[in-house]
Amino acid sequence: MKPGTSREIPSGAGFPKPAGIREKTPGEEAEGGERSSVMMERRGGDEDSAQRETCENPGGTGGDEDELDPRIQAELEQLNQASDQINQLELQLDDARSSYRRVLTDSARRLNAQGHQFGACIEKARPYYEARRLAKEVRSGAWS
Repeated sequence: MKPGTSREIPSGAGFPKPAGIREKTPGEEAEGGERSSVMMERRGGDEDSAQRETCENPGGTGGDEDELDPRIQAELEQLNQASDQINQLELQLDDARSSYRRVLTDSARRLNAQGHQFGACIEKARPYYEARRLAKEVRSGAWS
């Protein structure tokens, strides 16, 4: 590549040098002490260490994280109960669908068997039942 065609900006091209570490201290979290959630930004340096410092204590409580607020525990318990009920209803739905498919296939199989058994009789009787259906339609149309 020819000199001067590079897209890189030469150092000292009129841009300020990046500062080291800049701290942003959010309101309440800055008062928390050593493990407060102070966000560190590193310009032009290692972003992993800044992310680690941010992720050390994301809640900013500084207390035991195993204890939950009783309101949260109640909501989680209610959510678990709702999930259990949903799972039970899904199982009932699956059972109903499988029994429906079983009844449908059994009925279709029996209908086909009877169609094969009485096929000739059905074909002979078909014109009678079609004429009967048409007569019923004409009668209901005359009354309307």
